Amino acid sequence: MSKTFMRNIAYVLLVVFSLAALAGGFSLGLNSTAVKAVNETIGYTTDGASSDGVALNYYNAIRYQASTNMSVNQMKIKISAAGTGKMKCAIYSDNAGNPGTFLKGTDEKTALGIGWQTFNLTSAQSLTSGTYYWLVSWRDSNYSIAADSAVGVNFYAPMTYTASWPTNLPAKQGAADFRHSFYAIAAATPTPTTAPTSTPTPVPTATPAGGTIGYTTDGALSDGVALNYYNAIRYQASSNFSVNQMRVKLSAAGTGKMKCAIYSDNAGNPGNFLMGTAEKSGLGTGWQTFSLTSALSLTSGSYYWLVSWRDGNYSIAADTSTGCNWYAPLTYAASWPTNLPTKQGTGDYRHSFYATSGATPTPFRQLQHRQQHQHQQQLQHQQQLQHQ
Repeated sequence: MSKTFMRNIAYVLLVVFSLAALAGGFSLGLNSTAVKAVNETIGYTTDGASSDGVALNYYNAIRYQASTNMSVNQMKIKISAAGTGKMKCAIYSDNAGNPGTFLKGTDEKTALGIGWQTFNLTSAQSLTSGTYYWLVSWRDSNYSIAADSAVGVNFYAPMTYTASWPTNLPAKQGAADFRHSFYAIAAATPTPTTAPTSTPTPVPTATPAGGTIGYTTDGALSDGVALNYYNAIRYQASSNFSVNQMRVKLSAAGTGKMKCAIYSDNAGNPGNFLMGTAEKSGLGTGWQTFSLTSALSLTSGSYYWLVSWRDGNYSIAADTSTGCNWYAPLTYAASWPTNLPTKQGTGDYRHSFYATSGATPTPFRQLQHRQQHQHQQQLQHQQQLQHQ
């Protein structure tokens, strides 16, 4: 065979493997591994769009049917509002549509932040295809759990928190219409299989945008907030960070003025004024950004109150969360008071409203395109070398 023919064959092979590398996230080599999916789940793995405020010293139990024979060793639950107390989870058998006997419990965790939380079962629990089981959570502090609506699925009753799970749960006090984002999983270690690649190409990642505190979700509901009232919601900082913006999502436009602020916490009540934002007026629908007059440092584990105040009627996007939203009349003025008036009441709407560092993340697509461009340049250089 001619040298030219051999070069052409080599070039075609180079292009084929290089395109495969771009598609699969790896570069040419000999010693990489591919991963087989091995996980099985029972429960509700969806990121719930609503929020269910669950009370301390209560259990919540939801019934599911195993779709296959499996063995689970973890339970996961998505927290939508942080708490300071303890929480643990368990699996119970089914007894004619009610929770039966205790099967297996998890380790205990405290002071859980927002997002998916993982609890390890004390040992693996085997589940039988077609059999029903109850997934149960229990806590000694008020939390909120991400959820979606589902009529009467969520059994609950008072049960004083202790170190051990009871053999049988107390009879249900009621059944709520929230399906919690909560499931059990076989978190097995993936089994490696040989694949004809090795050196992994670095995967593009977005630069962290800094810390946030509050509720960043696009609320599915709408809360009509009155003029000359404040609304305040309490959150715990998950780390040390500095914020310089506050954002609120309006679901109905208004003509009046609005501004926001952050207050300290005083034993579960709004404390002293810390920092306020610039004022805006005539706001339309969608996310609105308010700049703080200067950056405010937040301390990990400390609680803060995010407050909105206006002299016009607006509606704010929200999801349900029992008693989280404090309000009282407060005649709109140029300056924030050192202390807010005592609450008049509490609403069941968690506003789409948060404070953030305002940092701009590096777009993932931009990094990906840059890497692909560099790879194409390398291919062109190889082609030039082959034709020399």
